[in-house]
Amino acid sequence: MKPFLKTFIILGMAFAFSMHLSADTVWDLSATFQDFFGADTATATGTFTLDPSFDFVSYDITVTGGFPGIAGNYNSSGGSDAFISPSHDSIDFQGDSFPFQFLGLNLQSPVTSAGGTINLNTGFIPTGSIACSTALGPCESLVKGSITDAPSATPEPSTILLCVPALLGIALFRRRKATANQLAVS
Repeated sequence: MKPFLKTFIILGMAFAFSMHLSADTVWDLSATFQDFFGADTATATGTFTLDPSFDFVSYDITVTGGFPGIAGNYNSSGGSDAFISPSHDSIDFQGDSFPFQFLGLNLQSPVTSAGGTINLNTGFIPTGSIACSTALGPCESLVKGSITDAPSATPEPSTILLCVPALLGIALFRRRKATANQLAVS
């Protein structure tokens, strides 16, 4: 096989594979919180999207119920902030309205781009997950919760398009090989 053709095939396949790995990951959040007495239950639901380098692309989380001031929205278009730890095992959302809301999620395992379900740690910080109305105000601890991502079963169009150079290279190689075989027989 000619070196140029071999390189063309390998680069096409590697580029297609790397583009597939660089897809954003959309996570769904579902969490239930309660106070020390088992009352004033708050719920947190919504989605957040992480790019391959684990930076937030967008997020839209809603907390309802619970202590006064805990309920609120955390969204990327509304001025609230989101942070993910360097080890990818905790995520914090800060609200943008007064009293300032805070949602801290400590994960049982780090976020990856592989998808699946990751349970949240229960209890209070530093290891548990909390919903607060201010940094020092009333907080509720997590009773149960998880984040879930189901990777798409269908390949994205750009990935399919990136496979075309590799397939063309393979077809070209087979055609040249068949032509060479016919010339050798003649």
